[in-house]
This record gives sequence, C-alpha cells and structure tokens, in this order.
Amino acid sequence: IRDDWKYIASVIDRLQLFIFFAVTALGTLKILFDAPDILKVIDQNALLKKWDPKFGTN
Repeated sequence: IRDDWKYIASVIDRLQLFIFFAVTALGTLKILFDAPDILKVIDQNALLKKWDPKFGTN
C-alpha cells in the first residue's frame, strides 16, 4: 500500500507542477502584453525632463 501512496503523491506533485507552470506563464504573458509601451522606442531623457525640469542641468 506504500507504493500506491507514493504513486498518488507523485501524480499530485506533477499536477501541481503543471498548474504552477501554467499560472506563472499565463500571468507573465498577461503582464507583458498589457504593458502599453513595451515595444515602443521611448526618449527617456525627454520624459525625465518633462517630469523634472532640473534633470540634465549641473
């Protein structure tokens, strides 16, 4: 009966691994595809100057 429980435990373990992988992968893809500017080229200096007028002055 011990081998039966080992088999059941390995099946549950594998199922949890697949669920974890699916949730992690889907969550990562959702975050990446929901980012509005992920593929845009952005002038970071212009944004920093817009937010902080003192940026770039010594």
